[in-house]
Amino acid sequence: MTKSGQERKIHRIFNYKGNPKQGFTVCHTPGKIIAEKGKRSIGAITSCEKGKTITVLCCVSATGVYVPPMMIFPRVRMKPAFMDKAVPTGALGVSAKTGWINEQLFTQWFDHFVDATKPTACQSKTLLILDGHTSHVKNFEVIRKARESNVIILSLPSHCTHRMQPLDVSFFKSLNARYNAVVQTWHRQHPGRPVTEAEFGELFNNAYSTVASIDKAQSGFRKTGIYPYNRDVFSDEDFLAAMATDQPIDGESGQLATVSFSQLANESVQPMPRPAKKRRRVQHAAIITSSPYKKLIEEQSKNEGKKKKNDTGIKNRPTSAKRAISTERGKRNRKVRKQQKKKNRFQGPAWLKLLTGMTETRSACTVASFGQCQHVAMTGFSVKLVASGRMLHVQA
Repeated sequence: MTKSGQERKIHRIFNYKGNPKQGFTVCHTPGKIIAEKGKRSIGAITSCEKGKTITVLCCVSATGVYVPPMMIFPRVRMKPAFMDKAVPTGALGVSAKTGWINEQLFTQWFDHFVDATKPTACQSKTLLILDGHTSHVKNFEVIRKARESNVIILSLPSHCTHRMQPLDVSFFKSLNARYNAVVQTWHRQHPGRPVTEAEFGELFNNAYSTVASIDKAQSGFRKTGIYPYNRDVFSDEDFLAAMATDQPIDGESGQLATVSFSQLANESVQPMPRPAKKRRRVQHAAIITSSPYKKLIEEQSKNEGKKKKNDTGIKNRPTSAKRAISTERGKRNRKVRKQQKKKNRFQGPAWLKLLTGMTETRSACTVASFGQCQHVAMTGFSVKLVASGRMLHVQA
């Protein structure tokens, strides 16, 4: 590709990313405080100990064009008043019970992305780079809309987004720090008032408008090697963490090289870590909108549908069948409990029931008075109750 053609297409490369796992919470993280030397405990004002977390979805191009963000509030119904002061213009506010992204909300964001970038108006395709979240890579509705809208979606491999996502590298850290500073200033200006969802839009706008600059976007794409394209942006030191799982290969035979026990004994060997019980499936880089990937996801979906269809468990039965089975089980359990209760029922006075727990090895004990003194024959020996005030002495 020529340099002029590359410059014409670079504005069609976008990076999408939701805010990190800690999110933007109404209970901010206070920064460092200047105090006297020797003080151990220093307090800072926050809204609460544990507040609500708002997810923010951001997107930016390699030329520094920002798509208006989308905010997900953790609530069942969305209040339009939350977005009255949330600029830049065009920001989208939605609600979710958990406050996190799902397939439905990501489809809604993709429609927002298409309206903002107009990919169908350009002859060249639009590249959208994102992580391998399930709501992104297994969303048929988004794949269909992307193919129709001239958009190519590229997912990054697992455990690499912190080094390959431009927004993670140069944007979100600065945005979080600026948001905490803005909230801290707001607390000083409004003493005694907590930050709620109603104030979040205005506070986030102050932080976002300051951090969202062209230099930040271009720096993120440059450090990740996306643009200008640099395949050698990562040095050998960046892969040192993977050296622990690398094993030497014998070049002649093609087999694993053998190491004697004496050689291992001379080296400082770390103890073997215990294997995890269940490992998550590793997500590889893939072009989500490609035909092979789409066919693969369709086959997996059909296989899952067949398993659910062939399953005769109570979960997949109609509601009437579930109710009938539940009623039948309840009747059977009540009948069993009634029989056990009848079997364990003791026939006789309460004081006799207490005495039946005695053994022949015990000669005497004191029990509470439950009735008149009687001579009782029990387990092959006689028990005589002698009244003494309010207590009864048992003699064997």
